[in-house]
Amino acid sequence: MPRYMYQVAYSSEAWASLVKTPQDRIEAVRPAVRKIGGKIE
Repeated sequence: MPRYMYQVAYSSEAWASLVKTPQDRIEAVRPAVRKIGGKIE
């Protein structure tokens, strides 16, 4: 089974926001990945 890796980049404003109010980004994208039949390891 093929595996894919995604790399993302955040702007300095996005980093500042994430430091101020941390979020679990994996849980934010998991529904979209599942919708297309994928899974996050």
